[in-house]
Amino acid sequence: MNEECCGMIRRIYEFLDPESFPAEMPEKITVNADNPENRIKRINTLPEWLMYRFDIDDERWGEFEVKVEIDDVNLMTKAEEKAEIKLPNLAESIAEIFGMVMEIAISHQVTQNAVLTCLHEAGLAHSAAFKAGREVSEILDYLGFKTEEKYATIKTAFTPEADNFEELLEPNESKVKITNQKNAKETL
Repeated sequence: MNEECCGMIRRIYEFLDPESFPAEMPEKITVNADNPENRIKRINTLPEWLMYRFDIDDERWGEFEVKVEIDDVNLMTKAEEKAEIKLPNLAESIAEIFGMVMEIAISHQVTQNAVLTCLHEAGLAHSAAFKAGREVSEILDYLGFKTEEKYATIKTAFTPEADNFEELLEPNESKVKITNQKNAKETL
């Protein structure tokens, strides 16, 4: 072995300090040291020390209840309805909050996909109706019926020319060209 390799092994050995083991630590840090339930735990190696630290942190942070205050429970109403959620401990709280956020994100994506699909299909139906109306208008012109074209304002469920998704969902009014027959009794 060369000197560089041996030097690295020596530094690792000094860092791990195996001569400091075995160590003795209390099994619980949230219980009074004089309590007979709190026994002394023997730690023989560095991995045992790391596992002991993880267990102690879980005991320390998992011991306390976490309260989460929500300012507005129902976003569909204007009234602010406050609520308080009590979660058993920090680790479970983080997992619970993460799960809620994931569920909301997935639900939002599914809803957005459904809305966009409905809007697309509504647009296809509108296009088909416009095309059919145009063809009927051409047939009426070809047969020589007297017609007049005028515009009417109709309400739509969304704003097709919107720049973003929120504006797209806003109701709107659109002007549509309508073909009426003039003096239908005489021309028919």
